[in-house]
Amino acid sequence: MADQELPRGTIVSVGMNVVLNGGKAEMNSATVPIQWFFDEKTVKQSPKHLLFFEQDDEEAKSYQSDNLGRRYVCEMKRGVKFLQIFKPGKHRVIIMAFSEGNKKKVQDFLMRTGESNYSYSIVWDHIQDRKISDECLSSYECLAYCVVEFYVPGKLFADKPKTALQKAVWWWCNLWFTKNPADQCAYRKRKMFAPVQLLLVAILGPLYAVLISFMSIIVLFIGWRPLPIFREIGKAFLLVRHPFDEYRRYPFESFYRVWYEPARGNKKLMPATGLEIFIGACLVYIFGYLIHVTFNAGLFIGLMAIVLWCFVLLLLFVLIRVLSDRLAKFLSRYGFFQKYTARRKVKEDAAKKRVEELLAQKKAEMEAEYQAWLLANYGLDHMPAEVRLGNVPRPLGIGARTAQVFYVGFWGLKAKVCKPFSK
Repeated sequence: MADQELPRGTIVSVGMNVVLNGGKAEMNSATVPIQWFFDEKTVKQSPKHLLFFEQDDEEAKSYQSDNLGRRYVCEMKRGVKFLQIFKPGKHRVIIMAFSEGNKKKVQDFLMRTGESNYSYSIVWDHIQDRKISDECLSSYECLAYCVVEFYVPGKLFADKPKTALQKAVWWWCNLWFTKNPADQCAYRKRKMFAPVQLLLVAILGPLYAVLISFMSIIVLFIGWRPLPIFREIGKAFLLVRHPFDEYRRYPFESFYRVWYEPARGNKKLMPATGLEIFIGACLVYIFGYLIHVTFNAGLFIGLMAIVLWCFVLLLLFVLIRVLSDRLAKFLSRYGFFQKYTARRKVKEDAAKKRVEELLAQKKAEMEAEYQAWLLANYGLDHMPAEVRLGNVPRPLGIGARTAQVFYVGFWGLKAKVCKPFSK
């Protein structure tokens, strides 16, 4: 890492601390494992969820740095979080701990206004200022937080295609995806699917192209301006055109549909469309037919019978509603159901109170057990010098342990065999 200063590691830690990868500022993998540990005060507040907010150096220097980057949520009991990095150089990450009661607050921090732009700001300058740490805890409703800087060398990332053939394969494999693959594993999956993709294009592509041509003609008949037909046919042939892509380019203007060409700055009006002419012809025919049969007595009596029957049904509906409301008021006035419902409510309230007491007692016992487990496994005195995936504390409960084994095993292997692509 010539001519570049290493980050200084942990910048600030309030109530917790973390260890990344090999315990140094320079990572030895672009998929970074992170472990966390808490002081005794934080343990007593039972942290359950963690929020990670990671940025590269360019995002950190942006005027929108409080909203740019990548954010992830992780359950505390998982024991370790693997953070995929997609750009070499300096990075920084905020890790915040939340209680179960603030789970919604954690989800609010994930709301987006763009691909990497978040709605809720997390102000790095405030977080990194120890003098206002209590204010930050209150403002973000978190129990503890930590800020760490680290460096990811460029050699840890996968190489992108360089030759013409490799670029062609890359284009074909990613044709049906809106984003490039995150890592080598995702790219291998797409390459395995590439022959099936070719077969589907060969079979379905021509049919879809014909369908789009026909739909474009219909759109033109309705009076809307279709999207560029030849471009859309090409996209349809490759099966990359979404079936619900917008046909109408421009909305109504006044009474007429308008074709507006921004490049030329002129407008073309369509006083009448094919559909309007067709509907007008149909209306003229129907009007003439009605005039022809208006004086037919059979038709007149039939229409009157239908109107009378609808009127009778409406009266019956109103009568049933009125009588049912009157009956309900009569029964309630003379207390037919009041005594029964009062006795039933007393019994239900007593049973509900007993259930609530039992649940509160059980919850207190579980919280005490959880805090004891936290202190024995995630206390600051148990913090290692580097991440050891073989010694990740086991969570309470068989289901959580099984999930952790699969998670750590999968990501531990992926970090070794699947390098991320640099963006």
